Amino acid sequence: MNPSPIQFLHWLRWSNLLIVSLTLAIIRYGLVAPALAHEGILLSMDTLSFVLLTLYTLIVTFSGYVINDLYDQKTDAQNKPHKQAIGVWITEMRAKAIYLVLLLAGFLLAAYLDWNTDTTSYWIWIYLLMVFFLLLYSRHLKGSVLLGNVLVSLLCAAVIWIVPLAESEALVRLEDSPPLMFTLYFYTAFAALSNLLREIIKDAEDVEGDTKSGLKTLAVVHGSAACKKAALAVALVLLACLFFFFMTDGRDGIKLVGFAVLTLPFLFLTFFGLLKNPDEIKWKNLSRMAKLLMLGGLLGLLFLL
Repeated sequence: MNPSPIQFLHWLRWSNLLIVSLTLAIIRYGLVAPALAHEGILLSMDTLSFVLLTLYTLIVTFSGYVINDLYDQKTDAQNKPHKQAIGVWITEMRAKAIYLVLLLAGFLLAAYLDWNTDTTSYWIWIYLLMVFFLLLYSRHLKGSVLLGNVLVSLLCAAVIWIVPLAESEALVRLEDSPPLMFTLYFYTAFAALSNLLREIIKDAEDVEGDTKSGLKTLAVVHGSAACKKAALAVALVLLACLFFFFMTDGRDGIKLVGFAVLTLPFLFLTFFGLLKNPDEIKWKNLSRMAKLLMLGGLLGLLFLL
C-alpha cells in the first residue's frame, strides 16, 4: 500500500521538524549573531556547516520518531490508528532499515562536523548520547510514570543549546553576554516546561490505548486526577517562570508584551481547562492548546531579538 502525501508528511512529523529548524535559525541569526556583531565578533561556524548542523539535528530528531514508532506499534493501533505508518503502509523491516540509514547518516555528519570545525567540538559524542537517550525513552521510559515525560522534555529543550555550543569560542569573547544568556536560560526553561505540560496532558488523552498496551504512564497508574494535578503544577511553575522573566528582563516593554501575547492566552486557557472535574476535561483540546503554547513561545522569541 502506497501512502498518500498527507500520510507521509504525518509520519515525517514535518511540523515538528520545521519547528526544530526554525528554532536553530532564530537562535543563530536572531540572538547569537546580533550579540556577536554588536562587539565586532564573527560567527565561528560558516553557513554551510550550520546547514549541515541543522540537518544533523533533524536526522537525530527523525530517527527518534522512527524508533519510537517501531516500539509503539501496538499502542499506536489503539491511540491513533489513522496516523499509524509502520505495519500499515510501511513494513517493520523497512522501518528498521530506514532507522539504520538515519543512524549512519547522522554519524557521518557528526564526524564531518568534528573534522571540519576549527574549534573544539564533540558532535559525535553528542550524537551518540542523543541516540542512546532516544532509544532508552522508546524502549524503557515512554510507558513509565513521568520519567519518560521529563526525559523527552529535556531533550527538546537541549536543541536550544546546539547553536551556542557551535559558537562557544566566539561567545566566550563576548563581553556583554548576560542578556543573551539570560534569554537562552529562560527559553530553555520555557521549552522544557511547556513540553512537559503537553506530555502529561497527552498521557491523559491516550490513557485508554496505553492501558490496553500495558504501559504504566501517570494516567494509567494513578488516573486522570493525578494528571490534572501534575499538569496544573507544571502550568503554575511555567507561569511563575514567565512572570519572573517579565519582571527581571531589561528589554523594551513592547518586546515583552509581544512574547506575552503569544504565550499567556494559551497558558491561561490550558490552566482554566484543567480546573474542571477530571472526567469533564477535554484532554484532546488541551493537548492542542499546549502545542499552540509551545509554538507561541517559538514565535514570541522573535520579539526578543
